[in-house]
Amino acid sequence: MLLILERIGNWNPQLFREIKGRLNFRNAALVVSASLLGQLFLIGIFSDHYNNDSFTMQVDGWLNIFRTLNLILPMALVLGGSYMLISDMSQEQRRGTLNFIRLTPQSSQVILIGKMLGVPVLIYLATVLALPLHLWAAICASVPLSLVFTFDLMVVAICSLFYSAAIFYTMLGETTPWIGTFLVVLLTYPTIIMLGSFMEMARIDNLIYFNLQWFYFPLNSTFTVALFSLLSICLATYGIWQFLNRRFHNPNATIISKSQSYLLVTCTNLWMLGFGVTQIGSDSSYPPFIALASFLYFLAPFCFLILIAALSPHRQSLQDWARYRGEMNHGKRGKNKIFSAFPVGLQDLIFGEKSPVIIAIAINLAITAIIWIPGIIIFSSKLFYWGDQSSIFKTSAILGIAIATIISANFILICAAIAQFMLLIKTQKPQLWASATVATVIILPIMIALLSSAENNPIWLFSPFSAIALPNASITAILSTIIAQWGILAIFSLQLTRQLRKIGESASKAMLTSRPSLPPSR
Repeated sequence: MLLILERIGNWNPQLFREIKGRLNFRNAALVVSASLLGQLFLIGIFSDHYNNDSFTMQVDGWLNIFRTLNLILPMALVLGGSYMLISDMSQEQRRGTLNFIRLTPQSSQVILIGKMLGVPVLIYLATVLALPLHLWAAICASVPLSLVFTFDLMVVAICSLFYSAAIFYTMLGETTPWIGTFLVVLLTYPTIIMLGSFMEMARIDNLIYFNLQWFYFPLNSTFTVALFSLLSICLATYGIWQFLNRRFHNPNATIISKSQSYLLVTCTNLWMLGFGVTQIGSDSSYPPFIALASFLYFLAPFCFLILIAALSPHRQSLQDWARYRGEMNHGKRGKNKIFSAFPVGLQDLIFGEKSPVIIAIAINLAITAIIWIPGIIIFSSKLFYWGDQSSIFKTSAILGIAIATIISANFILICAAIAQFMLLIKTQKPQLWASATVATVIILPIMIALLSSAENNPIWLFSPFSAIALPNASITAILSTIIAQWGILAIFSLQLTRQLRKIGESASKAMLTSRPSLPPSR
């Protein structure tokens, strides 16, 4: 045992410290006792007892044990492990020891992997003790071993994803474990239910009727569904680890970089698009593509709000950027003072770590539109039997889709400009002010439209869900909305530019102008 611990210490010192601090005799004895007693209790529930007190177990009983463990084991691993990781990392932040860990010579991957493998070690021990019963129940219930191993592999992948997300949650500065655990519960329950449903359909070989494709790749067998799920989970975990490494090395940086956001938006949209693109040529009046596009339309504003929060630099970063660019381009400024804060190349606004976020959000909106709009136009002839309508009707419908996209994109850009402007103002808790202002911009039009007695209130045009009012809105109202949005966006952009120019002035200049005169020498 000592030799094993020594090898672990040489491979990952952080893992050795976690195991040494948690896996003592008392804790191990309690976990082993609880695991074995729980297994005996589970066997007792599903066993058959006769008058002579003999013990027997039918095939249905073993199958019920297998199904129960399929629910309990992933739930315990994901929920228990996530809570322990959030609690441990929160304590590290409160005590200030996380900064000392950053100074160690180990890489961030070694430290974080040590946390993921070491902090939930007691839950791992309880799970390992339950695996023999899980395997034996599967054998007695005539469940293929390949399916059992597939289930175990998917559970490992899901745990890796949720554990990475739990650590990333603490890297955002959050030190409240129960909030993070509550978020994990909201996501874990449907995930485990879907995993259980997959196991049940795969056991009775019913996946062939699950007619689902991704870019014409059929997902109708245990192997293909498991492979696609594992690849998707691994890709998501890899993305979270990229954000983790960035945040671990620089806690003051934005959550993700602009280049990472472009890749994230592209991959997410392509992943969703794959489930609907195979319906081209379908005779269905409501193809899955339309359902996905509608879902994306109503979900996109909230996803982009999260993206705005993840990309927006704070006042100090913007001040450093404006001052640096101002000094570097001091001799290149034009006569127009309004735009003097942006005498930089487009590359800095697109990829710069500390530059304003508006251009990056606009690029991400363009990526989303480029991916989805062509498909929406292709599928427009299948929606509501448009094939029987006139060409004028089809053209009007396509134009309506384009207008809805423009209005929605304008609204998101306005939210980005407001959030960036509020973060630039010198206040105590600028994040709170920015969040409250953007929330007001979103909620207020919706509340006014809902409380109004008028049907098809044009106020919906100024909300994230402008498509609700578009079918009955006049051309004047639509054009007025777009012009008003552009005007609001221009006003906030100009104010942001002036503020950046102001805070970008040389600190030495401000110091010299406010410095009192030296007393005369004697």
